[in-house]
Amino acid sequence: RAGIMTARQQLSADQAAYTAAERRRNLAAAQSALTAEVTSERTFDTSLARITFPPAVTAIAKALIRANEARATLTAKQAQSTSLVQVRSFNRRVAVAGVAVQKEVKLIRTALASPSKAG
Repeated sequence: RAGIMTARQQLSADQAAYTAAERRRNLAAAQSALTAEVTSERTFDTSLARITFPPAVTAIAKALIRANEARATLTAKQAQSTSLVQVRSFNRRVAVAGVAVQKEVKLIRTALASPSKAG
């Protein structure tokens, strides 16, 4: 589980780097931060997939991975943008994808906290 925490921390740092680059209107730095985000998202997915969850939680973990993969795919497309206007055009969609990820994170935390599902 340490890999998951490291990936989440790195993702937070990458997202902050993207926000700072966007504010500075630095396309190259924004692209670099977004590419780093994708790597962090995929590292998170790989780490999560390695964990053996109780059967009741496995489906939630798989849904979390799918939601995060969708966000990573969108972020990868965003990183390929050739202008700041184009980069920014993805922000809302990425945010919506992030809400879907957070929903699954909340579900998995709740399930793991429940004695009947956590095993």
